[in-house]
Amino acid sequence: MLAIAVALIGWWFSTGVILMLNHLPRGTYRWSFLCASALMLASLASLSANSLDDTAAGAIVGFLLVLVIWGWLEMGYLMGIVTGPHSEPCPAAVSPVQRFFLAIATSLYHELAVLVLAALVISLSWDGPNQVATLSFLTLWLMRWSAKLNLFLGVRNYNGQWLPDHLHYLDSYTRRRRMNALFPISLTMGLLAAFHLFQGAAAAGASDFDMIANTLVATLISLAVLEHLFLMLPLGDAALWRWALPQSATDQSPDPCVKET
Repeated sequence: MLAIAVALIGWWFSTGVILMLNHLPRGTYRWSFLCASALMLASLASLSANSLDDTAAGAIVGFLLVLVIWGWLEMGYLMGIVTGPHSEPCPAAVSPVQRFFLAIATSLYHELAVLVLAALVISLSWDGPNQVATLSFLTLWLMRWSAKLNLFLGVRNYNGQWLPDHLHYLDSYTRRRRMNALFPISLTMGLLAAFHLFQGAAAAGASDFDMIANTLVATLISLAVLEHLFLMLPLGDAALWRWALPQSATDQSPDPCVKET
């Protein structure tokens, strides 16, 4: 229960802080990003020692360190500091393949930053008994790419109004559809991975560290699956972060008849 509470609160609170900071005036971005950069560097510097701490507390600390590192990546992208070489809306008359490569170009530098940080997280934790940080980072990375591919193929509920004004061009690279072929696969694979880890946490003879570590990553995967469901089902997810968003970003007009595009 402790691990589930840490993962839930960490996911909810960190998401809210990032949304709130990204909807402040752009003049505040420099200081927000500088503070986040200092926290990110401190988190990276702590990973090596954390990987040697195979206690329940060490598992929780590793999870929180990765939330800070991932938060820095998300802030850099949403603030327009680390994005990509293309920052224009998608042209109307392009093929799906062209739209795909243009979409990649909108976040190319960001994706390269993710690769660099993934390599750092893995190398700094290498051979340590505590791999919670590495597994949490890889979970966030893979499930984020799954969500992005689903957005590209088409989803029913995309909160484009959550984007800061300077990133509204990204909305043109998504599609509105009732369903796409990838979505059931993403959901199934995520649920199977979470189930496997929850089983490991509940296995007879599991240590406190194993229980906490498996439960943290399993809960993170479950939350990523929930975020996938938010893309397709009208579950009113904006209410979860109403405290962090301006009124204009939480006003959702449900569209029961999604137009296929």
